[in-house]
Amino acid sequence: MNLIEIIFSVVIGACLVIIIGGRIVLQIVTKYYEKNPDAASPKCKKCKIRMTAGEGTLYLIPAMFDMQHEESAEYYLNNTKRIYDESQIPKGQRACRMFVFRCPQCDEKVVSVVDFLQNSENGMICGGDIYPYEKFRDFLSS
Repeated sequence: MNLIEIIFSVVIGACLVIIIGGRIVLQIVTKYYEKNPDAASPKCKKCKIRMTAGEGTLYLIPAMFDMQHEESAEYYLNNTKRIYDESQIPKGQRACRMFVFRCPQCDEKVVSVVDFLQNSENGMICGGDIYPYEKFRDFLSS
């Protein structure tokens, strides 16, 4: 083996270790936050204290596997379809869970959208963000 082949092998090996390690860490963090949504709760912009999470609601996203889509309140409001159980998520299709967080002190609310891909073992987080509750009020109440 020449020097270039050795360097190439080391780089490929390092990349594989980083990718596998990253997936393991992501799955551990995902499981923790699914079981403890308040641990990832945002802080109230007014009171600066942690908000508490309400029940999450499931929605299908019209995207498969690693397809990219626009991550915006408008996208989720116009393109998601409510479902009632994870068994309703077709294999390989993306879904999201929307949580309403409320400040226990001033009653301020925000919506957290967690976009994930359901696979055979568990969900893998693909994206998401926090949006003003006012944009989602009618959507979530219907």
